[in-house]
Amino acid sequence: MHLCYITLININRNLLTGLLDLRSFQEVGQSRTRDWIKEGERVSIISFDLVGMKDYNNQYAGG
Repeated sequence: MHLCYITLININRNLLTGLLDLRSFQEVGQSRTRDWIKEGERVSIISFDLVGMKDYNNQYAGG
């Protein structure tokens, strides 16, 4: 599966955790994966979605 965005990478971080938001994670991940493959690296990606995190962030980070 390939994701394609026709915009410059705009990095957004979660205010509570400091981690990349989903869109930023996907854009940076896609770009870095291409770089690693070009360099001959083997790439594995694991992603997960934690149920309820949006509500948690809204409650504790004011998001």
